[in-house]
Amino acid sequence: MSLRFVKVQSLGNDFVLVRAEEVAGLDLPALAIRLCERRFGVGSDGLLVSEVASRILIRQRMFNPDGTEDFCGNGLRCTARRALDLGEVADAFEFEHLGRVIPARGLADGRIVTALPPADWSPEGVHTTLNRPWFDLPIEVEGWTGRVSVLSTGSAHLVAFVERLPDDALFESVSPRLEHHEAFPERVSVMWAENPSPGTLRLRVWERGVGETLACGTGSAATACAYARKTGHLGQVKVVNPGGELVFDMDGWEGPLRAAGAASVVFEGVWWHE
Repeated sequence: MSLRFVKVQSLGNDFVLVRAEEVAGLDLPALAIRLCERRFGVGSDGLLVSEVASRILIRQRMFNPDGTEDFCGNGLRCTARRALDLGEVADAFEFEHLGRVIPARGLADGRIVTALPPADWSPEGVHTTLNRPWFDLPIEVEGWTGRVSVLSTGSAHLVAFVERLPDDALFESVSPRLEHHEAFPERVSVMWAENPSPGTLRLRVWERGVGETLACGTGSAATACAYARKTGHLGQVKVVNPGGELVFDMDGWEGPLRAAGAASVVFEGVWWHE
């Protein structure tokens, strides 16, 4: 049996993109585990399953390498880039993705703009055992103590603002403990962030179900939102991931999160499998 796929990336966050009709009836979580494996599969940070329903609508699902389904901002840009390149959608269209409607459009410089809904700080949205929002609250794990915010921008993220991004030892020991902290029964991704200048943030990214990645779109959105709430910053926020940057245009931390970033097709292929 064979499966056609496209390898895509945004800010170094890479995905295997397949058509929904090509994988109809398959166990998608199991397929994600096999395809995302970097030595025995294609290798990626996630599996994108898309259906171009019309010139103004794409339906999309995303699965992490551990098979869990999730919301993914960089994945939206990747699928948008492919559909725009093929002329399958108009310059402005919408995604249906994990119960949300996300407007998207292509810019003349090749970047993709997506408009995420306002962040959800509620305990129900984050899936935390705490009965109030996690905003700038203290936490201690593995001997590390800091103040963190936890919010959902489609997926739950813990944002830790630090004076300097963690070294490998701290990052690799504390990040998974934060991901699996007992306060978050459905786990969280961890965004370590420093603020070298007003309106600019630098990240080191630990994604739930993945580990360290070069970028996270929804995590960048969560970090920009937490920064705006913490500092009162309005307007543009540049979030620099190890794999590239996203620019957010924000009216405030309670409003929509409009992000512009690049994406590209890396290669096309066929996966042969039993």
